[in-house]
Amino acid sequence: TSEGPYTATDLLTFYMNPETGNIDGLIIITRKGDGKRAPIGGFTQYFETAVGSGIREAKEEVEIDVPVESTALVGVYDDPNRDPRQH
Repeated sequence: TSEGPYTATDLLTFYMNPETGNIDGLIIITRKGDGKRAPIGGFTQYFETAVGSGIREAKEEVEIDVPVESTALVGVYDDPNRDPRQH
């Protein structure tokens, strides 16, 4: 394993109703291990962008294709104590 810090990406993925065009909800997952609800996301791979990581995680976790043009960087949260699992 490599030494940290480790970068993770969470993707806020909204469900758009194809009939109305309205946003009807947020797609969330149940995490393996602790069973907690969470946005789609995971650790960024070496040489991967935050957007690329989010797109990959959406495909891996819920099998949806997210077009890069539909993404936007919302924020960066960098407190090393934010996640007790790793930094």
